[in-house]
Amino acid sequence: MSPVLTILAIIFSLAASVLACIFFLSKKWKHAGGFKQWMHEFVNFKTLFVDKIFKFLYIFSTCFVFFLGFFTLFSSAAPYGLLMMFVGPIVLRVMYEMLMMFIIMVTNLTEINRDTSNILGALKNKKGAPITNPNFDNTPAPEAPTATVYCMNCGTAYSADEANCPNCGTPNAGR
Repeated sequence: MSPVLTILAIIFSLAASVLACIFFLSKKWKHAGGFKQWMHEFVNFKTLFVDKIFKFLYIFSTCFVFFLGFFTLFSSAAPYGLLMMFVGPIVLRVMYEMLMMFIIMVTNLTEINRDTSNILGALKNKKGAPITNPNFDNTPAPEAPTATVYCMNCGTAYSADEANCPNCGTPNAGR
């Protein structure tokens, strides 16, 4: 390929990229509908296509490994063909499941972020004040009750925080 064609490709790519960013990254295309909305979501990565591509690649690679193993049965490496036919698809399945788990986590996290921002936007009042929970009471929590102990000498009940029995003065055994 000549350097002139490479330079032309770079110039056309830059021009197309600038135009795509101007037209499809703009928020006005967000609710346009049809192709414009699809391009807006595609350019802004609102829709992931990787999972569909990986599913196709999984089916293709599983068929490839199976048929390669089948055709290897008719060569001098027949045991490897059997191994490829039966173990190959299992190994591929485990690898693709790991990839799909990552993609599903990203998709779910994106949905959670979108839902959270929608909820927070709905809770925000018109003035943009911070969100407050009307069911939250700002009064401090009551203090936890102190444990009750009984004097070993006279049997009087008193607080575990006290050093001595208030009745007979015997020292608190728990302190």
